[in-house]
Amino acid sequence: MAPIELAENLVAETRTRRPMQFERVTGADHFLNDGSAENLLTTLAGCIPPPRGDFRLRWPK
Repeated sequence: MAPIELAENLVAETRTRRPMQFERVTGADHFLNDGSAENLLTTLAGCIPPPRGDFRLRWPK
């Protein structure tokens, strides 16, 4: 377990292909299940990318 400040710094300093986001939840500490379940589900749902309309499985040539 890491302090929340350390996790925020890690997200701010780490460079990735896709940006990371750190979100504080009121009433929670370093456990995922200490905050509101609705906030957790909303945050997790926001991590799922929208479906791409052009995706098809194709046989290799």
